[in-house]
Amino acid sequence: MVAGLSEPPTLGRASLQRVLREHPVDLVLHGHTHTPFAGALLPEGDPRRPWVYECGSSTFWPSPRKPKGAIARYNVYELHQATADGPVTLRSATARVLDLATGQFAPQPLAVPPPR
Repeated sequence: MVAGLSEPPTLGRASLQRVLREHPVDLVLHGHTHTPFAGALLPEGDPRRPWVYECGSSTFWPSPRKPKGAIARYNVYELHQATADGPVTLRSATARVLDLATGQFAPQPLAVPPPR
């Protein structure tokens, strides 16, 4: 199962971890923090440990008021489901990051968790 959240930080890390343990989710896609992230929020070995991605912000333009390195970006995910009721797996994840020199979004591969 894939969960999409717009503002998980409002839950707080402990509350979000509790929700993830109570509801089986394989992948969490979220926004709002504007800080790119790829990783897990539950400890290694936890059977309910979903992978979490935050793409950053697709509209960030460098400025002195924004965090260092903040730049426009978005993520592209390739998902696979072998059967209608089977698990959804993540095949690939790629960040597309604005290259200021070319004005184009350049691909940057993201880590993908091993299959469970």
